[in-house]
Amino acid sequence: MERLDCEALGAKVASEGITIVEFGAGWCKYCLKMKDEMNLFEKAHNDIKFIYVDTNEFESVAVEYNVTFLPGLLFFKNGILVKATHGYKKFEQLEEMLKEVNEQ
Repeated sequence: MERLDCEALGAKVASEGITIVEFGAGWCKYCLKMKDEMNLFEKAHNDIKFIYVDTNEFESVAVEYNVTFLPGLLFFKNGILVKATHGYKKFEQLEEMLKEVNEQ
């Protein structure tokens, strides 16, 4: 999973296909718990770009993308934000959200 600042993130999500951006922090216990789910999800979907934003390091990125709760997930499709969610998600929930994104 890549780590990017705001400018680089904007360029990455603008690309074709699906990009999932995860916002988290080392002090957030649900972020740490969700890391395992996201690792499994990333392995199952090698056709999707995954990016992690550490909000301790890149707080301005979270502000720019209006992420106010952690963990946060943003789903981009062909450069357009199509889904935003927050809170711990299990693998099955991530699969369901991806299905919704693909149908848009």
